[in-house]
Amino acid sequence: MSQIFHLVTLGDVFYVDSFKKGKEQNDEHLQSMIEVLGPMPASMLRLWKGRQSVVDEEGNLLEEHVKDPFSDPLAVQISERKANDMSSVDAPAFENFLTSILRYEPDKRPSAAELLQHRWLREEDALLNVY
Repeated sequence: MSQIFHLVTLGDVFYVDSFKKGKEQNDEHLQSMIEVLGPMPASMLRLWKGRQSVVDEEGNLLEEHVKDPFSDPLAVQISERKANDMSSVDAPAFENFLTSILRYEPDKRPSAAELLQHRWLREEDALLNVY
């Protein structure tokens, strides 16, 4: 999924500091995911050791992390990084496509067959058939 985002925007959807290692890098990556996707499910949150330094009991970012985020929400990233020729119709369709893939729980993500029917891909196919 992040490769699709990168192909379209030339950016990375989640922040990962490659100079940090181990738990510190993992915590920053998880914080970035919450900034982009919102709070993670309680079942996953419970597995995150050391989460108390990043999120509260409900999984919301602590105030110091809200003031100094690693990543912007997905809509902001797409708006700021999209190609100049991406239309005002394509951008929301692209966001919807990514949002459907970027779900914490794998069983709530669409199948590959379902993704192939997504309007963002179908619109792109229609554009490719014109040329």
